[in-house]
Amino acid sequence: MSTYFGFTPSNQSGSYFISYNSEDAERVAPIAFAMHQSGVPLWYDQGLVAGEQWEKQIAEHIASCKAVIMFVTKKLMQRERLSYVRLEYNLATNSENNKKVYIALLDDIKDRDVNIQHQMWWQQILLWHCIERADAEKIMTAIGHGSGRSAAPSEASLSAGELNQLGYDYHVGQNGKPQDYAQAVKYFRLAADQGFAMAQYNLGICYERGQGVPQDYAQAVKYYRLAADQGDADAQFNLGGCYYWGQGVPQDYAQAVKYYRLAADQGYANAGQGVPQDYAQAVKYYRLAADQGDADAQHNLGYSYYNGQGVPQDYAQAVKYYRLAADQGYVKAQYNLALCYEKGQGVAKNLNEAIRLYRHAAEAGNDKAKKALARLGVR
Repeated sequence: MSTYFGFTPSNQSGSYFISYNSEDAERVAPIAFAMHQSGVPLWYDQGLVAGEQWEKQIAEHIASCKAVIMFVTKKLMQRERLSYVRLEYNLATNSENNKKVYIALLDDIKDRDVNIQHQMWWQQILLWHCIERADAEKIMTAIGHGSGRSAAPSEASLSAGELNQLGYDYHVGQNGKPQDYAQAVKYFRLAADQGFAMAQYNLGICYERGQGVPQDYAQAVKYYRLAADQGDADAQFNLGGCYYWGQGVPQDYAQAVKYYRLAADQGYANAGQGVPQDYAQAVKYYRLAADQGDADAQHNLGYSYYNGQGVPQDYAQAVKYYRLAADQGYVKAQYNLALCYEKGQGVAKNLNEAIRLYRHAAEAGNDKAKKALARLGVR
């Protein structure tokens, strides 16, 4: 049961999402009410609509919120199960949402106060901006609202979570920051060096894509592994992909399955797109995700048709799925579709279209496409 905090939750985009343990509601309510009275837009679970799936509503509100304010108490950390707070934290910090999390500590919590099952998560929490002995004024100061507004903190004073958030702002170009991959890498690295799993994952992404650093699959694997070993599902999934495709590590399907399953065990939605025990089962999952518009799965399904892995070899079907992914800007698919046009496999041979697609892929940094253009004598 949700508790009424004395005000109606805000449904405006950009509100702050309140995450709390229901057993701590009486402690959280007066703080939330005081923030509301000061004009801070807050959403909490009193805003759930009866009759609609609550998990979907929670996910939608986290996706549209400005940041998450998570109230942490001894009672919460001593639970054998963390109710919905851990789920909300995972939703906020996954690669799709990547929200900033403010940790409002209502108790002085020591490592000994934390259930052994949550020790790793507790260490991750401490790398965010932690507000000790939190009250409304301290929280408003932290988020820069109203009378509590403070000057921008220096780099040295930023928590690992804040450094990662700053890196993400530069990576996508938001919150007043221009898109600047080099700056993104700088802040991701500062946070990653402090052991912050999400930043390690983000740095791995930059190395895999060659964003702000030279493309380096071995370095991508390094940072994915650091994050995966801390239980980051996004990193586990991507590390599985590295093993499957042999990027940065020797191709190893058994290791690919291991990491895909680790991600799936955490409920990671994309893990079903990974590689199960055989190609036929892989195709089943690729098709499910491809039909939902997932570009990675569309490319993988095209690759399966092209090579006859799990399905009869069918160049026309390969072209179909490569095109779906390429139209979404998926670089590998652009290269593979260009190859089909160059060779006339599954589609009428068309060198001009092949060159056009090679150029798109090359401009995005694909080395194979650059070599193909050079081979064709195209600058």
